Amino acid sequence: MKTIIHPKTDYLELLLESPDGLTANEISEIYFDDVEPSTARKALTRLYKQGCARRQKEGREYRYWITTKGILRYDYLLKRVE
Repeated sequence: MKTIIHPKTDYLELLLESPDGLTANEISEIYFDDVEPSTARKALTRLYKQGCARRQKEGREYRYWITTKGILRYDYLLKRVE
């Protein structure tokens, strides 16, 4: 089965719309049914390392929130697509 790769803007948009933050499992179960939690975790970790998201340990996984840099990056990527 082929895995669909969602662009960075999709992950940033989800983080932007959720004030309580999101975990990789929540993204996999609720939003992207076609994405494994490990794939979502890699994408979120990449955003964290780029400074577009911050994270906090919650149980056995991290909860991610968007940062100001992430919002600016999201706006930039949307304008670039248009």
